[in-house]
Amino acid sequence: MSSKESFADQLKREGMKDQAEGKLKHAEGKVRSGTADLVGDEEEQAKGNLQELKGKAEEKWGKAQKKAGELLDRDKKP
Repeated sequence: MSSKESFADQLKREGMKDQAEGKLKHAEGKVRSGTADLVGDEEEQAKGNLQELKGKAEEKWGKAQKKAGELLDRDKKP
């Protein structure tokens, strides 16, 4: 965090980053489980499904961080 960046700005920035990383993990998991389904690898399919869930969770966490930053900014304004 730079000296001029507010806590709200940091939350929003981190939130956007986590959302993007979560979307990527979700997509990778979807491809992984889909590919595993095609070849009949149940263990790999389960790993892909887990990766999808982790991605969704990270995406939602990022969304919550971003929203918290926006609320902090809103409350600061007169």
